[in-house]
Order: sequence, then C-alpha cells, then structure tokens
Amino acid sequence: MKKENIFLLLVMVLALFSSCLKDPQITDDLNYGDEGIGKGKLIQFEYEGFGANFINNAAERQDVDLTGIRLNNDNPSTEDITIELAFDQELLDAYNEEHETGYEIPASSRYTLVNGMKAVIPKGERIGYFKINVLPSEFLGGEYAFPLKIVKVTPDHTIASTSHETITAFGTKNQYDGVYSLNITTTGWAAYGISENKPTNFPNGIQLVTVGANTVGIWSTYLSSNLQPGITNTNGVTQFGNASPLFTFDLATNKITNVTNRIDDSPRNRAFALNPNAPTTDNIYNPTTKELNLNYLFKQPGRPDMIVVMKMKYTGVR
Repeated sequence: MKKENIFLLLVMVLALFSSCLKDPQITDDLNYGDEGIGKGKLIQFEYEGFGANFINNAAERQDVDLTGIRLNNDNPSTEDITIELAFDQELLDAYNEEHETGYEIPASSRYTLVNGMKAVIPKGERIGYFKINVLPSEFLGGEYAFPLKIVKVTPDHTIASTSHETITAFGTKNQYDGVYSLNITTTGWAAYGISENKPTNFPNGIQLVTVGANTVGIWSTYLSSNLQPGITNTNGVTQFGNASPLFTFDLATNKITNVTNRIDDSPRNRAFALNPNAPTTDNIYNPTTKELNLNYLFKQPGRPDMIVVMKMKYTGVR
C-alpha cells in the first residue's frame, strides 16, 4: 500500500508539471517578457524611462529621429521589423506629478508623423526610429514630451517587460544653449559671508538652457540646481534661494537686454538687473569665440546690490 501511495503521488506531480508546460501563458509568443534575450526576439526602447532630444534651430522643416527602438541582440535583424506605438498620456501625467514638471504632448498640428505611429528596424540593422517632421523654430521654449509605449511587433517578437514604454522630452535649442566653463566674481556681500572681488572657477562650469527663442536660464550640474551660484568667503560653493536668473538676448546684436528672476514669487523679493556700470564689452555674446561675460546686479531689499560677473566660454553641447 505504501508503494502504491508513493507511485500515485508521483503520477499526480508529473501530471501537474505537464499541465503547467501546456499553460498557454508560458510560450515563446509572450507579449511581454524576457524570453527573447539572446535569441534575437526582444524589442525595447533605446532608453528606458525618460530621455531627451533637443535639436538645433533651423529655418526649414526637417525629419527628426525622435526615439530609438532596438533589437536586443548582437546580430542585426534578418528581416524588416515593424513596431506599432501609441501615446500614453497617463504615463506622462504620472511623470509630471512625481517630478513636479509640466510636460505636455504638443498639438498634432505642430508636427507630422513620418511613418504614422510606427517605427521600422530595417533588415541588416539593430535599431529603428519613431520619426517626426517639424519646423524647429516652432519648438523654441515650452515643455514638450512624447510618451510612447510599444503595442505590437510584426513579425512576432517579444516586447521587453521593463522597457516597453518611455518619455522623450523634445524641443529646439537656441544659439546660446550649451555647456560653458565658468569663472565667477561677486562684490558687495562680504558682510553676508560671500566672496568679495575674488575671481573663482566654478566646478563643472554652467549650462545655458533654452527657455525661449531668445531667452536662457542656467543649470549647475554640480549643484543640480537652476539657482544663482556663488562662492563663499571661505572659497566654498553656494547658491542663493528663490533666485534663478533668466537672460534675454537681442537676436540681431547678441546683446543681453534684460535679466530677471524666474521665481516671480520670491518671498525675499530677490531680483536681478543689468549692471548700468558694466563695460561695453560685457553682456554680449561673441558667436565667433562663443564667449560671454555676464555683468549684472543681484538685489534684495535691506541689502546693498551685489555685483555678479560670470565669465563663460562654450565647451560643448548640452
């Protein structure tokens, strides 16, 4: 009897195992999963989560390879692979809520879908692109993004479970946008612990970030901040809360015509203004050398104006 019970139990286990193997959810045709790894069957976005694609300004319409979709394999595809995509507003809404951003999908009248809501990985390649056609000048400023998800692949391939959706921020850079070295000098706030008339190289430089066709803000990768940077009287790095400068250029002359505080509800009423006593060579961008000497005032009620001089030289794209 004991041997019969053991034999019966074994039969039941084998039957259960066999039924699991026949489960229709456990096949080589999964919509999402990892079965394609190493077999040339896995399709995924080139960048998982969030990416950005900022293009140079131009007067004519152009095609843009907005977002890449790749075949996760060392070998190129042996056939054309068509990937059908869809916009995912909920994905973008969730990102905006989590990161306190204001990205929006641009109106469909501002771009053309080159291949519809599809991308093609050509035979002999490992990557294809979702393409749009745009007039770059229409995307100066603003916060635009395309939230995409993969919905179907033809011929049948596995859609990656962890990178089948992505958000690509999109916009057009103005001519001042880029990464710059930064040498900063401040004068007038020594009483408040700020460096006095001592030129200092700022770590990692500074980025000028397109806000509009003729406006830029700043971004410090060292501080992960768009606030006004500074140096203390002990040669330390600091920044000034509720103060984020926005520079406006005259596109015809490359002169800075205004500097304002992007934080318009600053509780300390901090503000910026061009320095009326700045040399004529300051506050003008040189497109040949790609150098810019900013010279402006940092204002706060109850304190003297602090003169800020930021000497910048272009070092590369942002």
